Amino acid sequence: MSEGTEVQNHSTRLILHVWPSEWELPSLDPQCIAAILYMQLTFPGRYSIAECSDPDQSPSGQLPFLTHEHTEVSPLPSIISYLDSLARVEAQAADVTLDANLTLSAAHRAVAWKSYIASELGDILSYQLYVEHYWTFTHGALAKLMSFPQRLYVPNRLRKVHQPRLEAIGMWDAHYIEEPEPTKPTTKAPQQPGIPPVQIYKHAFARERLLNKARTAFELLSGLLGDHDFIYGDSPTTIDIILAAHILPILHIPFPTSTISDELRKSYDTLATHADRILKLSREPPPAPILGTPTVRSSLSAVFNSWRKEKNAFAQEKEKESVTKSDFSAKYGKWIFGLIAGVGSMVYLFATGIVSIQNAEEDELEVTPDIFDLEEEDE
Repeated sequence: MSEGTEVQNHSTRLILHVWPSEWELPSLDPQCIAAILYMQLTFPGRYSIAECSDPDQSPSGQLPFLTHEHTEVSPLPSIISYLDSLARVEAQAADVTLDANLTLSAAHRAVAWKSYIASELGDILSYQLYVEHYWTFTHGALAKLMSFPQRLYVPNRLRKVHQPRLEAIGMWDAHYIEEPEPTKPTTKAPQQPGIPPVQIYKHAFARERLLNKARTAFELLSGLLGDHDFIYGDSPTTIDIILAAHILPILHIPFPTSTISDELRKSYDTLATHADRILKLSREPPPAPILGTPTVRSSLSAVFNSWRKEKNAFAQEKEKESVTKSDFSAKYGKWIFGLIAGVGSMVYLFATGIVSIQNAEEDELEVTPDIFDLEEEDE
């Protein structure tokens, strides 16, 4: 491979920005996990990973997002569509994507199932992360990954993003809205710090409700998978990736209580095995390199997100070159043409008499005698 080709390949490399990897997972977020799994199966060795803990750097305000030359793509569905289009253009064929062999009816069902997975399993994860274990686990885990000043406001802002959805389905517990109070010295019987006794029963009811919701979703998804290695056909499709990306965090995130993960491994081991199978397949190609240097704005500049430059940070690596004559003519040619056309039009109007210039003093001399004549006639 020539040096010029290597430079071109480097300049067109895909860069995927995701939440950092944690707990032996490619990332701590299911959407980011799905993006990494998809790219490992479709573009192995052709992309890099930029671990990011500031969603303000994404054009959609959420991770993951993909950069390719001057293009930024987000969120996950847009990333998958962009990569599918890129694969078809490069291969000059339509049957190169993961879902290319799906029938029309199977493709329609896959869309519905992907929406169901993201909704139901996403709600279960959101409740565990941002309600049940937020102050005891999630807040500290997120803040540890962030630099100042993101750690002061980003975790709470992420929590507020999930609040409307959880409120709509009745899974937002009012007790967890505020941080629990510290333990106060007392001579009475000990109780859980900051939690009134009535809340203990309320939490137990909420956990049972969450477990029933998880069982319902796991039961339906287990029936969809059946005894097959993959949901459709003999190879993974995007629905396999979406399912695995939501099952893996449930299995591997070390929540203080492991009721959901224990139930998943014990009663629905086919889903756990399927998720591990997809993860293993994604690790067969060499892992994508993780960029060691920052590729985006600094932490402080991210606070003033509305003032950032509109230019892509990844397109500013080349030095500015001197302006050539062709660049000069392309930039100023229209202005020169407009100036010449305007001057020519004015000359034509004066030459043909359409527009004329009269002396104001001559007009006054012509008008003055007429006025005197009128006065003499009146006398």
